[in-house]
Amino acid sequence: MEKRSPKVAIVTGGASGIGKAVSFKLFEEGHHVIVCDKNLNAVRTAMAKRSETGAEMVPRYLDVTSSRKV
Repeated sequence: MEKRSPKVAIVTGGASGIGKAVSFKLFEEGHHVIVCDKNLNAVRTAMAKRSETGAEMVPRYLDVTSSRKV
């Protein structure tokens, strides 16, 4: 049987609300999730509460309202 690689998802606004819910749903389904938000501390706090599952979540700073490179 062929072994499949996990899918990767990038979610913006992942620190709260719908973005957070989508991130956790994808994570629970076994996807690797890159969780982006302009509040990096909030992303890290949210991720810490669910870190016992097997998939990987990666926090990243991203402000989609700004075109300025960081």
